[in-house]
Amino acid sequence: MNPALLAFAGVVLGAFLQYILQLRKERTTQKQTLKIKAYTDYLQAAAVLSNKDVAKHVEARTLLTDARLRLLIYGSSKLIEHIAIFDRTGANLNTMEGMKTFLPVITLMRDDNIKDVIKKEDMIRVLFGRDTLD
Repeated sequence: MNPALLAFAGVVLGAFLQYILQLRKERTTQKQTLKIKAYTDYLQAAAVLSNKDVAKHVEARTLLTDARLRLLIYGSSKLIEHIAIFDRTGANLNTMEGMKTFLPVITLMRDDNIKDVIKKEDMIRVLFGRDTLD
């Protein structure tokens, strides 16, 4: 076979593989961005719905429903399980039971995006302004 033809074929194959890798990287980045947006929308809606200002609840319920649908697409089965548990307990961050069932939700969301460990009491302090949920 002609060496020039082999060189050309190698360049074309290399360019094609680079293109495929770039597409895959962009899709992964886009998926991660969409997942993080679903996470933040869900958390924001949950916080608003736990607030006593009912004037904002209609809009928050719409945001929550939209975020839940996206979480069903992008979220892990474990995350969906814990969101369901949180929902079954009333999905209220003003109750101790709600706080306890919400903690695994936020932990799973964080673990999905950042691979370092936060002490449980630090997470509870940041989320709820206390050191324990006892």
